[in-house]
Amino acid sequence: MRKLLAVLLLTVPALAATPPAIFFTDLTSAPNTGGENSAGAYVTIYGNNFGTSPTVTWNSLSCVNVITVGGNQVNTWLWYQKIVVQLTSSCTAGTGNFVVAAGGQNSNGYSFTARSSGNIYCVSTSGNNSNNGHFPSSCWATILNAKNTIAAGDIAYVENGVAQTTEDNYSAALVFSGAGTAANPKALVVYPGASATIGSTSLDTAVRATSINGAVNYWVIAGFYMPASNTSINLSDGSYSGSDHFWFIADESSCPNGNGSTACVTGNFMLWTWMYGDYVHDAGVAPSAIKTYHAVYFSSNYDHVWIGWNHIGPNTHACRGVQFFSTGGSDQYDLHVHDNVIHDMLCDGINFATVVPSTAIVEAYNNLIYHAGMGAPSDDGAPPHDCIRAAATGASPLLIYNNTMYDCGPYTADGSQSGIQTQGATQLNNNILWILSGAPYFNATGACTSVTGSNNLWFGSGSPPCSGTLGTLNVNPQLSSPSDSPNYQTSFVPSSQSSPVVGAGTATLTATYDILGLIRPNPPSIGAYEFTSGAGAVMDAGAQGPVAMQGAATVQ
Repeated sequence: MRKLLAVLLLTVPALAATPPAIFFTDLTSAPNTGGENSAGAYVTIYGNNFGTSPTVTWNSLSCVNVITVGGNQVNTWLWYQKIVVQLTSSCTAGTGNFVVAAGGQNSNGYSFTARSSGNIYCVSTSGNNSNNGHFPSSCWATILNAKNTIAAGDIAYVENGVAQTTEDNYSAALVFSGAGTAANPKALVVYPGASATIGSTSLDTAVRATSINGAVNYWVIAGFYMPASNTSINLSDGSYSGSDHFWFIADESSCPNGNGSTACVTGNFMLWTWMYGDYVHDAGVAPSAIKTYHAVYFSSNYDHVWIGWNHIGPNTHACRGVQFFSTGGSDQYDLHVHDNVIHDMLCDGINFATVVPSTAIVEAYNNLIYHAGMGAPSDDGAPPHDCIRAAATGASPLLIYNNTMYDCGPYTADGSQSGIQTQGATQLNNNILWILSGAPYFNATGACTSVTGSNNLWFGSGSPPCSGTLGTLNVNPQLSSPSDSPNYQTSFVPSSQSSPVVGAGTATLTATYDILGLIRPNPPSIGAYEFTSGAGAVMDAGAQGPVAMQGAATVQ
């Protein structure tokens, strides 16, 4: 059974004045015909402030049908919302923007390409692999048959109750094969409102990409529950051999027996990966895994990674929430960790161990991190216990901004805990760091000489670090009710307009939206949350990184 966390959406004052915001979509290109009901592909739009009965246009055309799922046009996903639409042939082939309209206001535009090419298939418990795979009554029977059959540009929707729980190959329930293209990826997507499974806790791995039989790339997997004994997603090869471009959107990963030098989600010697809207929890074997086992871990030569709008936690038996650490390969770059909730980790919440921002940007922003550094792994290797750890090389700084960090480093037995630990050039702006345990706010190699920034708030562990040069606010941030309750999205917002964090940030380095999709005013607030949406232009399509593709796990 899926362990979807029920989270209340934040109700903000003056909601009517809050424009909708699109975070990502599950497809960036899809056929406009050939699907169910003589229409095109289903596309799920993720964002917030959608109201209850939004209208959706594409390329300024009223050519999509908003689908009712579970009796609603708008459903919740994690702490935000989603809408399912279906393309029609009136969405003429080409590229345009999705726009959601609600409460008399329009969202940002989000780029999408309607295609006249590509096939749409289905997989159902009543299907047969001898069928042609098409809606409504000729679906295939298995996910493996769909995976082995679809070509570049094709989508297979997996209907309710379908499960792939036996080994495909290499100790995994599913092994990717073949290649899509940039314009025509291959896609396996859970049907709107359905629940489907790939993997089992009796198998080592749920899904795996390997280029043993040739490069695999441009694959999308979306909306699946993917349990595994050790590794839910394994994108690892012994050396880079051309495999790249994977999208994992709105999937759920759990690895209750995980241990060793790996993670529940892991990869090395590949490139270009997007994790948007995923739920990674219960990674690591009880009472705890060793310090080299993590929730999410991208290792040697794995560059170009976007990790956004995910819920990573609780993982009370794994070491780190998100780690980048190249073991024997080149330092990593073009890394974006943003708008995530990361909590209940033994070691660091985020660890940028071997990164080189001078090659391409490395950043962490709009993250809520709490209860990071809770204890020692089973081998007690004395790793750091921080909310964020950063070790950058080169002259360009690693960017850490608009994060809310609470209860960093509560494990104090070995003296290796702090709020933020840095080595190399680092820039800190607009962060809240609230310490409960008496751990130091900041632990910087070379004191404060390599760290720049401003407008940070430090509370709970004495005076601000670096003689206040990184921000002099040293007061209670007056958040609503900081805790580890399931309603974390209402617990860590400013309690009122008079909170000292509201409007106290700098626009020098800030995000366009906050973690809830509220537009940041100028000046912005400190931390991951605004109190209300600011006035001004919404972001352009793709301004927070390349558009995610594919991923529609929906609530029944």
